Amino acid sequence: MVRVVSGLYAQDTAQPAYLNQSLTPQQRAEDLVHRMTVEERVTQLVNQSRAVPRLNVPDYDWWSESLHGVARNGTTEFPEPVGLAATFDAAAIHRRQS
Repeated sequence: MVRVVSGLYAQDTAQPAYLNQSLTPQQRAEDLVHRMTVEERVTQLVNQSRAVPRLNVPDYDWWSESLHGVARNGTTEFPEPVGLAATFDAAAIHRRQS
């Protein structure tokens, strides 16, 4: 079976496209979401996302990933995505703060 993912042909092989680190994040995400059932996709929409064992996707809790403004392990996480997107210091987004 051959699938089209963003103009890229991905065959069902031992390693699916979403695990291929040479592809772009966009290509990998599209392939992974394409393989998920509707029920599996829905479980990813909450902060305590469930594992998808058949796709080797672990469970995770993304509650503190910037949405509430968190400083942890020497890293400042920007509060709210709109604040990150609106920053006038783009280099600060990628710079580790100590």
